[in-house]
Amino acid sequence: VNRELALYGFGAVARAVHKLAQGFGMKTFAYDPFIPKEAIAAGGATPVESIPELFTHQYVSLHVPLTDETKESINKELLMKMPKGGTLINTARHEVVHEGQILEVFKEKPDFCYLSDVAPKNAEEIKALLGDKYMKRAI
Repeated sequence: VNRELALYGFGAVARAVHKLAQGFGMKTFAYDPFIPKEAIAAGGATPVESIPELFTHQYVSLHVPLTDETKESINKELLMKMPKGGTLINTARHEVVHEGQILEVFKEKPDFCYLSDVAPKNAEEIKALLGDKYMKRAI
């Protein structure tokens, strides 16, 4: 209750995640530059105006392809906008997240969490930084 999930991309997988989140009573928000806001709203999520607006929500789930525009586009500036206890969920390509800057976010935001289905290239650095909190703050 009172949890919010923001989806970057609103394709088939994001829509499935949206339905799961609704089952947990979560409010969902979405941004997809290729899907009209009316279609996002018709799908049951609240459309947002921009990528930075996604990062004002507690959970952000990435569902974008790797392109020149998305490569390393999830950076420190966006991640620092997340509220206390903010969690980034990356089921997109790991290259979408700026891995060097995510280390800085871990240092500066002790409550930030990162969940990824593919280990980042700098996983050992993240493990060294987080120590015994590794599987709690980064998975």
